[in-house]
Amino acid sequence: MNKLKEFYLSEWRFFRKKLLPLFLLVCVFFAGLVITFFLLNKGDTGQIKQYVEDSLLPRLSFASEKSSGFLFLFIFLKNYFTATLTLLIGNIPVFFLPLFVLICNASVMGIHIALFAEIIPTDYFPRFLVYYSPHAIIEIPIMLYAVSLGLLLCFQRSRRILKKKQMQETVFGQQVVIGSEHDLNLPRLTRIFMLIVAPLVLLAAFIEAFITPLIAGLFA
Repeated sequence: MNKLKEFYLSEWRFFRKKLLPLFLLVCVFFAGLVITFFLLNKGDTGQIKQYVEDSLLPRLSFASEKSSGFLFLFIFLKNYFTATLTLLIGNIPVFFLPLFVLICNASVMGIHIALFAEIIPTDYFPRFLVYYSPHAIIEIPIMLYAVSLGLLLCFQRSRRILKKKQMQETVFGQQVVIGSEHDLNLPRLTRIFMLIVAPLVLLAAFIEAFITPLIAGLFA
């Protein structure tokens, strides 16, 4: 129990002192992307219609045919796989591929807001919040957290290639000793995903499968 407590305290210190600037930058970039995709698709009925036919309707049909328990498991595995993939591609140096995950998620959210604006012109944003906030309030931050970790991991890997003999790295103005508590090695990333990412993704999936439909039904 003490080791678990120390792990969470250590990761909180790491997040607050080292990861927070990058996390906030990722949040601002994500918000900007969502707004951009929303403005690009708002009023474009052809694009929205194609998205509904190609993506949204098949997913709604799939959801309507499955039980809440199955949807809970499906959503959890999908989101956990996405978070894991974000970290895996973060191991590829130089290219900063976790940004691709960020762009994909922002595009989906921006198009969904544009879809609500098309269907419900008067109060589309409050309706969107009602349908998405219950689970998104957990799901989006954990996705942004995974992207931030992936970008930091990519940055560290890139630095090591460029400076092979150097045992210290400068990460956002901070000196990071390789092998220290600020180094994102495999055992540490495994603990982060098992003890931080997985429980939060699990909670978000439970809310999306069981709670969100009830709340949406009240405002239908």
